[in-house]
Amino acid sequence: MIRLYKYIQKRCTGGIRLGLNVIHALMLVCFITATFQATLFAQDAEPKLPEGVRTPEQILMEFDGVPSDDAILELFINASEWDGEHIDVRYPSRSALIELGADAIAPILAKYLSSADFRRRITLDNIVRGIGYPASEYLIDYLKDDDPETRRHAAYLIGDCTFIATQDDPLKLGLMREDKKAVKALLKALEIEKDKKVLRSIIPSLGKMRDPELIDTIAEYLNDDTEPVRLNTAIALGYIPHASAVNSLIGAFDDDLGSVRQAAILSLSSEAMGAVSFDELIISIYDLPANSQKQLCCFDALIRYLENISEIDTETALKHKEQAFYPAYDMIIQNTGTDMWKLRGYAVTLIGLTKNQPDADEFLEYLLKQAKHPFVIGRIEEALDILKTGNEE
Repeated sequence: MIRLYKYIQKRCTGGIRLGLNVIHALMLVCFITATFQATLFAQDAEPKLPEGVRTPEQILMEFDGVPSDDAILELFINASEWDGEHIDVRYPSRSALIELGADAIAPILAKYLSSADFRRRITLDNIVRGIGYPASEYLIDYLKDDDPETRRHAAYLIGDCTFIATQDDPLKLGLMREDKKAVKALLKALEIEKDKKVLRSIIPSLGKMRDPELIDTIAEYLNDDTEPVRLNTAIALGYIPHASAVNSLIGAFDDDLGSVRQAAILSLSSEAMGAVSFDELIISIYDLPANSQKQLCCFDALIRYLENISEIDTETALKHKEQAFYPAYDMIIQNTGTDMWKLRGYAVTLIGLTKNQPDADEFLEYLLKQAKHPFVIGRIEEALDILKTGNEE
């Protein structure tokens, strides 16, 4: 249509062209006016709600000050219904509850903390996390509940409401004054709790407090006789960026189950934990028997750490990406000609993730010509691709 208009305009002169310009201007004014009116109508229009459903404003305007428990529960129902009829009130109701803060917690927990309804539980969790650490004081009482699932849910949410999580520094350690009451309650629950499912929530929540004083208490559960408890203990230690937690996690590489070892690897490889564990992992690679399970786990943790910081350019990240080359290079040279193909493959992958090593690609090209095991060949080719991509960027 625009092309046709321009074609006609080019071939018209004088008054005809002037007339076309006037028509075009009038059409443009009409379009703008219609768009503006439609926008105003959309802004002013009230959402069409089914009978009995009220907006947060309608619910809250009935009360001066703190709304009643019934009003809070009505808001919660709005927030936790996932059908199309509540779509216009779902998120505003959730926001209203978060804005109410601690005043909204008590009635919601009393009615829905033990709910088996998935929608209610998910909504409850989101609201509690939105309110943050003031909610933990109300959750503490439920650690004594007769129902183990309620105790488990309360312990889990306490870990998601720590005050230290509001701090910008991921390396900051606790214990924060605001978290002391929650830690005391969790430790007391830990002493008397017999249900393993509840323990699996208490232990990570203690870890989320980032208190080095809790490391020994938490690490004891790496010796528990059940895999889920040991696994969650490894996760819990990964929340505390401290040397003692690093040593305990490296010790978990001796676990008989791969799931526990994998949890320890992932805990050591986060950006915050990796910054603390890097030197100890390097030392362990040199000190541990070559190709041992524990040494390979250390390599795996370093690889994942470097992958996690691949796009990060802080001074620490850049230093670690450069220094990781040397243990990998040394392990390859020391074990050339052996049957330790898995060790060489891991070391090659680590080299591919390093930076500022101008001869790294030439070294890998040389290894590719010598390599025979398909695992090692595949790792070399992947590492060369990573280096090539990095150089192009």
